[in-house]
Amino acid sequence: MKIILLFTIAVMALSCSKKNEKKNDLMLLGLKGDVKSVTEIYKNVDFSGNEKEYNDKIDSFNIAGYNTYKQYHWKGEHIFRSKYDINNNKIEQSVTHADNWSESKYTIKNLFNSNNELVEQKKYDNQTGELISYHKYKYDEKGNLILDNDYLQSENFEFKYEYDDNDSIVKKFTKVKNTFKLTFKNEFDENGNKISKQEFEFADDYHPITKLRYDENNFLVWEYREFDIEITGFPLTITYKNDKKGNWIERTIKDKDFNISISKRIIKYFSDKETQNVNIHEDLKTETKKVKSDIENDNLKSLKEIQLTLMDSSLKKAKIYLGEPDIYEYAFGHITKGFAIYYNKVSNPNGKPIHLVLFLRMNGNQWGNDSGIEEIFAVDENEKACFGIHCLKIKDKEIYTNALNLIDARGYKSL
Repeated sequence: MKIILLFTIAVMALSCSKKNEKKNDLMLLGLKGDVKSVTEIYKNVDFSGNEKEYNDKIDSFNIAGYNTYKQYHWKGEHIFRSKYDINNNKIEQSVTHADNWSESKYTIKNLFNSNNELVEQKKYDNQTGELISYHKYKYDEKGNLILDNDYLQSENFEFKYEYDDNDSIVKKFTKVKNTFKLTFKNEFDENGNKISKQEFEFADDYHPITKLRYDENNFLVWEYREFDIEITGFPLTITYKNDKKGNWIERTIKDKDFNISISKRIIKYFSDKETQNVNIHEDLKTETKKVKSDIENDNLKSLKEIQLTLMDSSLKKAKIYLGEPDIYEYAFGHITKGFAIYYNKVSNPNGKPIHLVLFLRMNGNQWGNDSGIEEIFAVDENEKACFGIHCLKIKDKEIYTNALNLIDARGYKSL
């Protein structure tokens, strides 16, 4: 009786463990290993070799595998930053729109049940305090989301999900005018790869079906959409080149008209030495050239790489990542403001070393390694960088500033 009881408890424990297992963003994106960042550059080229479109995006992850920084281009540049609590639940998000550098910040309040399942989420605008998003969720006995209720939509939208035995979503329903209607249905192979998707969000007599095929590594290699092949150029054939971790670093998509879309990814891992330079505003040839240059001189970092790694972090992290700064000052015009300078640490577009300036904010009521990094600049000789109204510039490794307290007390030159 004791053996049976213990066995039952063990099975229940394993079941609960599986039920409560939370997939991080790396898992959801199919990325393998301790990925720190992914930079993707892609362009479409027609059969004559003419470039038709250029885009890029950057994703950065914390050590737990959750996306903390996302940057992409779609009608302009957009930057998303996220903060998480100790249980890796998102608690804050900011969005910056680079066309006017406007920023919106949101606070996210989560409510969990006894199984650590998110059952309620509210999102507030930090500036106005307005509730802008309110969702409630329900789960089945295996921990799969089965109901998502959006209370702030004019019709209180609801979404329902059905799963197969492998916990893959096979059907989604959307509640429209008090009636649930089928939105899509999926079919999966024995490896959990989606092999068919039929959509029902269009006209009643138009339900396109997408067929998908995969290689032995479960990478998508063929896609065909029924009913509209002449319009969209399907079928698509897809080939990959992978890194040693099994993540693709180059993907080529060809359609029936020989139009080609090429994507290249630079993937950095927490365990790897960060020597690749990422500059998302250069074309692919320039990108490759800069990566090779940075490999040859690993003392230089790209500004984008430093921003991805250090933005909204601490001076302690900067010291671990870059070493001790050449200059570190607190009370930069104000008791709560400071800066750290690294000479010749950043590579400019021509490969020339320039200076890195980290503007710091006091954490609590004292300075130290926990000081926060609020702004990051790469500056050339005689180029000015400002933290609010307080500015500095560097010339022959001498500091010029308009912060009177540093001029008087520390002997810096007047800007």
